[in-house]
Amino acid sequence: MRVAIAASESSFQSTATRGRATRLPITFGPPPAKRERAARVDRRAACRLLFQPGMTSRRLAALTIAVAGCGAGCSGGSGTATGDPGAASGKNYLPLSVGASWTYAVTAATGMTGQGTITVEAAENAPGDGQSALRVHTVLLDGGTIAWQQSTGAGVVRLEEKQLDQTGAVLVDKQYAPPILVLDESAAHLVSGATWTEQYMETKTPSTKKKATKETTDWTVEAVADTVTVPAGTYTCIRVRRNHTSSKTPSNTVSWYADGVGKVKETGAGAFNDETLELSAVTMP
Repeated sequence: MRVAIAASESSFQSTATRGRATRLPITFGPPPAKRERAARVDRRAACRLLFQPGMTSRRLAALTIAVAGCGAGCSGGSGTATGDPGAASGKNYLPLSVGASWTYAVTAATGMTGQGTITVEAAENAPGDGQSALRVHTVLLDGGTIAWQQSTGAGVVRLEEKQLDQTGAVLVDKQYAPPILVLDESAAHLVSGATWTEQYMETKTPSTKKKATKETTDWTVEAVADTVTVPAGTYTCIRVRRNHTSSKTPSNTVSWYADGVGKVKETGAGAFNDETLELSAVTMP
């Protein structure tokens, strides 16, 4: 800790300021360079904690201040699951509120067609760590998901999700630490050509491994003014690619989002990453 004391008459330093002597305090403590080296060590240690198995979203929040200055010392790449770096862009490409719903025309690679829906059902605590979240229910041709998501001000993140079969029965529960990105809306990541890597721990229940696994996702912003025509109309969209590379079943999903509307189109959707979604209707409360 840096301690400052007032100098005595015999020891104070002085400078001439408009003909008057100004007393300067004497300071004690480690030199500035040593203090900075110690701070970097503390921040890097906090960064490493982010990727330990068992890291919950609540523990992640407690590390926020320590991690804020770690920069290249973090192992999470140029971006993280919480939408870092950068402040919010002012855009709202995924407006979430209770009662909002999106209906899609769905086409599978097999040629099967049908209807899919995404609905924000309720505001409640996530089952895993108890954080407040929005429950989002997705129904597609090959099943669906129930996910607990948060709007952070710089994007949308997912705390937990349950994968469902076609009858609605739960197949597996997945918890993420830190929460994973659904869409990063920070200003730095809404620029065409922006790329970053996301790393997180995924805990599955049930699981044959009985432990969390480290997952990696590569993100690319491919366009910021892509014109897309779907059954609901024509929209100007941001086009984002999410490439989940570390899974046993890697996925490569491309999504189109329109400001104030939400997801307009997606390829590589569904449990088998083989469905294409095209917006046919949207309802905002």
